[in-house]
Amino acid sequence: MDTHRTKHEIMIERQRRILTVLMNLGREIRWLVSRDARVRGKGRTTVGWIIGMASKHHPSDSRSWDTYFIEYEFRIDGRRHTREQKVKDHFGCRRDMPILVHYLPEHFPPKSAIAGKPVELTKREVASEEASHAILLADGERATAVVLGIKRQCSNDGQTRFGITYEFADADGTSWGNTSWIDDLAGLTAGSQVSVLFLPERPEKNQPELVVEDGT
Repeated sequence: MDTHRTKHEIMIERQRRILTVLMNLGREIRWLVSRDARVRGKGRTTVGWIIGMASKHHPSDSRSWDTYFIEYEFRIDGRRHTREQKVKDHFGCRRDMPILVHYLPEHFPPKSAIAGKPVELTKREVASEEASHAILLADGERATAVVLGIKRQCSNDGQTRFGITYEFADADGTSWGNTSWIDDLAGLTAGSQVSVLFLPERPEKNQPELVVEDGT
């Protein structure tokens, strides 16, 4: 009886592993097909704001349909970024509405995406997602991070940006990492230490102290 139960447990475990592999494979395929799905699946989150809405009508002899677009903006490392994305519809949406934005910090400009059906964030959700430099200065804790690597990239505005990837530990010893884009390396190299600010209740919200918001 014990042997039969053990074999049954092994079979269940194998089935779970196969299911996990298939689920991961399906997710990777979705990410390959849809850029936005990949960003939503792997990206960090922040607050964005709807700044415009548009639609395009598609007439046809058999049927007609509309395509809807939302333009939104968000700020990372003190810089404003905008993007237009196709959505299911505009129902419940309005200009200046706060929404959740997913983004990949290792890219500049950051690759971003919103939900196909954007939902307005509550004031509490906005407060939880926001992590501007001012908020980090007021409510954040300091930690010493180690620079793991540096990327150099020329942006669309002709400026050279440096992406510093770093890692630090919070008070509990848990490691957290991020990539921030700055204008001046100030002598930083891989292995250098840099002071970072992070929100203690959400350590994934962090930023180097040397990042200064430019107000644009």
